[in-house]
Amino acid sequence: MESSLAYISEAKPKCEETILTLKGINKWFNRHLQNEVHILKGVSIELKRAEVLVLLGPSGSGKSTLLRCMNLIAPPDTGTLEFEGREWANHKSSWFDVPGKFAQEKRVTELRSKIGMVFQQFNLFPHKSVVQNVMSGLISVKHMSKSEARKLALYELDRVGLAHKADSRPSELSGGQKQRVAIARSLAMKPQIMLFDEPTSALDPELREGVLEAMKQLASEGMTMVVVTHEMAFAREVGDRAIFMDQGQIVEMGEARKLVTQPDNPRTKAFLGSIL
Repeated sequence: MESSLAYISEAKPKCEETILTLKGINKWFNRHLQNEVHILKGVSIELKRAEVLVLLGPSGSGKSTLLRCMNLIAPPDTGTLEFEGREWANHKSSWFDVPGKFAQEKRVTELRSKIGMVFQQFNLFPHKSVVQNVMSGLISVKHMSKSEARKLALYELDRVGLAHKADSRPSELSGGQKQRVAIARSLAMKPQIMLFDEPTSALDPELREGVLEAMKQLASEGMTMVVVTHEMAFAREVGDRAIFMDQGQIVEMGEARKLVTQPDNPRTKAFLGSIL
């Protein structure tokens, strides 16, 4: 397994084009209230096209919130995000500017369709079949016909090895299969970036491998990915760069294999020592 992972990492196309930039990102929960919590503290990151960036750190360090800032599920309170030549910032518009709010929501929806996200929990519609789950965004967001959407959905299900489960219900699938359906659903939107928020954390050990293999395949195909994970083998062998976060800040950043095996910062060393 080690040699095959190393081969995937070496075979990936390399690119120096910056696809996503975060500058001075700050995020608070309960801002301006007595129990205010400063989650992200001036975080700045540049993500290259075809790069796999791994986010490491203890619970509560801000990793998942950072992912949600990247596709504006949780827009940053201050700081800017640059994607496809467009800058995004949290400008408060007037409650009376209905056309402006509608236009902004349309732009945000467009951005989210290009920056897909896979969560810890699968978030599948239980009353829909597997293929209908994958089709849903294609019909509601991209306005595809049902026949076109089904054709693309079946293609993406085949990519993750689940075409034979197309007409099954989520309740008939294992946890690992559900997560691969969630990956197929995001891939169907043809995103330029994929965000993964601890995609294997809710799975039993024997179910993780199928999900990790699907992610490794995406990496080998040149998909730009940001992955929050505690899977150190994945981080070491598939990641290009790794970031260690603590208390809402970047503590250490560097080449993934070196950071995981030979970190410089004492806090990084202590964290990795506690999980390896």
